[in-house]
Parts: sequence; C-alpha cells; structure tokens
Amino acid sequence: MKQGLYLMRKCRNLNKNWMARSLSNAPPEVDTGVSTETEKASAGKHLKFTATSPRQPVVATAVVTEVRLESPAVRGITLQVDNPDFSFKAGQWIDMFIPGIETIGGFSMYSSPNQLAEKGTLELGIKFSKWPPAFWIHDQEVLDTISSNNPNMEVQYFTTRSMPPKSSNAKYGHITQEDLKSAVESLDLSVLKTFICGPPPMIEKVNENLLAIGLAQNQLIYEKWW
Repeated sequence: MKQGLYLMRKCRNLNKNWMARSLSNAPPEVDTGVSTETEKASAGKHLKFTATSPRQPVVATAVVTEVRLESPAVRGITLQVDNPDFSFKAGQWIDMFIPGIETIGGFSMYSSPNQLAEKGTLELGIKFSKWPPAFWIHDQEVLDTISSNNPNMEVQYFTTRSMPPKSSNAKYGHITQEDLKSAVESLDLSVLKTFICGPPPMIEKVNENLLAIGLAQNQLIYEKWW
C-alpha cells in the first residue's frame, strides 16, 4: 500500500553523545542511551527532545512505495519524494508527520543523498516498537500482507484530516453509505456480521448507513465505552 507522509528535513550540530541517542529509533524504555528515570521520562518525545536543533524550512509530501523485511524486527521503507527543494546531507534526519498519528517521528536516512537526487527516493530502517510512528509502519504492512495472502479479505483506507497523495490508494473523506454498499454487495447479507470500532460519532453513522442498506440491528456489533 502507498501511504502519504509529510517530511521535514532536520540538521545535526550536536556532540557525540547526543548524536548517538538521536540516531536511535527505539522507544524510551529500550533506548540504551537512556539511563536515569528523568531521561526516560523525556526520551522519545521527539519534537521536545530536539527543539533546539535547527530545521530547514522545507516540508515535503512523501509516499511509502515499498515496505520490506530487513530483519525479524526491522522494516525497511522506501519513500518517494517529488519535491525538488527537498534534499539532505549525511548526518541529517527527518521529522515524519503521519496522517492520523499525533506523535511526530524522527528517523535517519540510510540511503545516500545521491539516491534522492537521482531517483527521488530515500530509505529508512525502522525497528519494531509500540512507539506510534514505528508501530504504524509495521502495523500497516501487516494489514496489507494479510489481505494479499487471503482472497476473502479486502482492506480499504480512508483519510479525513488531509488529502492523500495522488499515488496513494487511500480515499479522502468519511466512510459513506455508498462505500459500505459497495463493500458488501458481493456478500450474503442474510448471514453477514459487521464489527465497528471507532469514536462514537463514527460508530453511530456507520451503524445508520448499514441499516439503510439492508442489514438488521442484530447484525451490527460494536462497543461504545466512552
């Protein structure tokens, strides 16, 4: 799946110890550069932790075009960046703004600046963790892998906060009655069970739309606990 991101180039002008920690994409609890409880409390808060680092005034849209398994715990991803003003030098990293994820990721490139200049791509190696930016990479590719290996499963993505890139297969906007009707038209509605998860307004609207296309209330399963 191709997913849209926003990247901001970041410079380093740091001492050796700080650089070693900044290169880590481990979550606070497993970052070996973190020792004291005070450091653990602040580690992983990428923007706060790097607030004094200079940032280049270039924000570019990027698309994840490939996700691959580099090791049992590391995903390598390729980003397509079409903005000609976006570049980097060895020793720099990026702020990664992921649609739908509040936490801003900070990752170092392991591809060369020449690759970006010649092909318009850069590569990141992201270790598995529950830290939201890292987990997003691993979780998205898990979903697509399951779908591609199971002919009875289909995954669709929707974005509501920002338009997805043109090369993305995500759809902009809320899930509509027509989207739901299209998703179930090849299924036997008499035995269909649906499971809805999300904030209450979303659950209520999807429930309403499923009823409108012919499902009964006892076919709609969800939990509203807040």
